Amino acid sequence: MKGTLAIAVLVGFLSIATMQTASPGTDVEKSYFDTVKAWEASEKLTVSPKAEKAIASAFAQYDPEFLDGDIAWKDSRRTLKQTLLICYLGRLRDRFPSFEEVGPVGKRPPPDDREMDLEDGATYDIERYEVARYTVDNFMRDVRPLLAGHRGELVIVPGELPSSVTVDGREIGRAGTISVESAGEHRILVRNKVRRCGGKIVVVDGASLVFPCP
Repeated sequence: MKGTLAIAVLVGFLSIATMQTASPGTDVEKSYFDTVKAWEASEKLTVSPKAEKAIASAFAQYDPEFLDGDIAWKDSRRTLKQTLLICYLGRLRDRFPSFEEVGPVGKRPPPDDREMDLEDGATYDIERYEVARYTVDNFMRDVRPLLAGHRGELVIVPGELPSSVTVDGREIGRAGTISVESAGEHRILVRNKVRRCGGKIVVVDGASLVFPCP
């Protein structure tokens, strides 16, 4: 299963992420930069150098808010910090939250003159343009309520790609999705043009839960 393989590969790359050749400004920023590089390798996607730098730097600024952020979830090698960053990258990958119908994610239109300074001079799956459209500041406003309470990691592995993934009626992604959710009972729905599956799950505080969709 493609989604399962990508997540498994991501775990492996996160464990060796410090081997990446990077030059971020601080150790904290470097840890986020390494997670971005590991995610790129696991997803087989490319993030432009400008976007990598902007994302790592922005997350480093919010690092003090991630209390216990370096503690791994139970049943997962990922930490809260890594899960939040992966969740953000997944939203950029899915062009979230601007996408509408379920279907292949298309390339963005050519930039206008005001956006040219966000370009990297090459073709990447995620560029500075996407980061500017959905900033880390916007993402933090979306997830900050989760940081104040009990929460866990939710990993959803759809059998068919792309798929629309919702939690309690709230769309959180299109493909293999890793997110932070409040502890407690939730209703999951994964659907695409061919099939749909779902059910009730219980997110446990401090633990990771995998929801496969056969």
